[in-house]
Amino acid sequence: TDTFTIRVNSIDLVSVDITSEPTKTTYFVGDEFSSEGLVVLANFNDGSSRNVNPTSITGYDMSEVGNQIVTVSVTISGITKEDTFEITVEAVEEAVLSSISLSGNYQKEFFKGEDFSSDGLIVTATYSDESTKVVTPTNITGYSKTTTGEQTITVTYVEDEISVSATYKINGKSVDLVSIEISGDV
Repeated sequence: TDTFTIRVNSIDLVSVDITSEPTKTTYFVGDEFSSEGLVVLANFNDGSSRNVNPTSITGYDMSEVGNQIVTVSVTISGITKEDTFEITVEAVEEAVLSSISLSGNYQKEFFKGEDFSSDGLIVTATYSDESTKVVTPTNITGYSKTTTGEQTITVTYVEDEISVSATYKINGKSVDLVSIEISGDV
């Protein structure tokens, strides 16, 4: 019988490499960070490598605008190694008023001398993000109760110092006296 000594070396983590960054690297303030698509390769001292899940992902602040360095950490058998990648957090653009549209069952004919009415008129504002909402017009101009024939009515809506307008046509009619009737005792 003979004896000999062997030395068993541990297989230790020596580095990690991000082989594929997350699918999404550009965000808007308030978005949630996503690591979907992130691939991390762990490299060991025996020359082997394997894909691993990160132990932690830190360094991002979704409330701060700008480029940010995100740190991916992997801890195996008490040894921690890191790699980084960059994300961009952009300011949220506020939707701004871009146009208005007119709809509804509103009056399109008026008799000469009649007061103007916009009852039934629905004004819908459209914004730069394509959202819409029904609004109350700031101003309606173009009506003359002393004029007959076609008139152009201008509807204006102002929001945050942005003014937009839309128009529609009405017809002013005259009222002609056809007859007089006398009734009662004379």
